[in-house]
Amino acid sequence: MKCGPAHDIDGATAACFFGQMEKRYPVDWKFTQVHPVLIALGRELGGRRLHPSLLRGFESRTDIIADHVSSVRHIRGEDLGRRKGFYQITIEGPRFSGTWNFFSGELEDLVSSITPA
Repeated sequence: MKCGPAHDIDGATAACFFGQMEKRYPVDWKFTQVHPVLIALGRELGGRRLHPSLLRGFESRTDIIADHVSSVRHIRGEDLGRRKGFYQITIEGPRFSGTWNFFSGELEDLVSSITPA
């Protein structure tokens, strides 16, 4: 797919560019702040498929990253007027804070690919 010129970038061109960048340079999650949460989620799942009912233990965790609160929650698509929901990981603390959104299959694949056997 060919994107528009690099100068005078509009929203569609920027989305195209970043989509191509993501395919060429996927995120190495082990170097991100969210990595410990992904590992903890993988251990909690223990090989089971991801399901909103399995997230009760991830509502407000303080034992994953020191001095930070980590949570994983499911946001239903129906609540957003969309067909598909997503999972949201949030970390709040003094050194960093952030939110990451994943579709179910994406988060499952990511967790299973980085969780030690």
